[in-house]
Amino acid sequence: MATMSGITIAGSFLALAVALPLEAQRLSAANLRASVDTFENYAGPAGATVKGKSSYVRTIAARPGGFEVTYTWLDSTVVTTVQTTWVRASDASTEWQHVRSATDSATLLTGNGRAAGWVVPQGQPARMFDERQTQPLLDPNVVELAFAAQLPRVGQSLAFNTYGLYSAAPLAPRADTMTVGKLVDLESVNGPIKAVEVNRDHIQFWFDATTGKVLGRHGVVAGGRVIWWHVKRGVRLPRM
Repeated sequence: MATMSGITIAGSFLALAVALPLEAQRLSAANLRASVDTFENYAGPAGATVKGKSSYVRTIAARPGGFEVTYTWLDSTVVTTVQTTWVRASDASTEWQHVRSATDSATLLTGNGRAAGWVVPQGQPARMFDERQTQPLLDPNVVELAFAAQLPRVGQSLAFNTYGLYSAAPLAPRADTMTVGKLVDLESVNGPIKAVEVNRDHIQFWFDATTGKVLGRHGVVAGGRVIWWHVKRGVRLPRM
């Protein structure tokens, strides 16, 4: 079981959500850059975090018309989940997305005004879908990457709707927002990093103020209690 977008799905590190921005012209993936980064996973409240056995590698690679974003999730050294998303540079929308683990899988394909695919949740039969779409579909984790890469200023925000493909209604909208909070100094093995804190619904994440690269994120529940942390190797987030 793992959590990536704030929704826990057994056997998969991501709820395979997609997002629809209310102001799509404000977002593009054109500023993403090729990179490979490893993230360690921690659990527990602020000040009492415990490092887990799992980690993931985030790979961003250029492809014609956009980028390929891959998350490879590992339990110690064993690969448990791989998710790949082809992202259009123009608006950060998902062209194709596939996730597969030992216990579940899903695929999403968009184009020509339609979104089609299938989902096989753990222990359940496959569900197919093919629906008309009038707006580009976006993965919320790609939204984080693209938004950060644009180096937004403190106070800027983005409102969008998310959809959980593992839910009973895969493309039913769920409102979400990102708001740039404040500048912070992060510790790292290579020295201090000037970073920017961004607040999402139940999630906070941080990006490098110079490069726009996302460095870490954590999930927050009611009352501000942190329950999970994803941290780039060699970096320490606030309150850890």
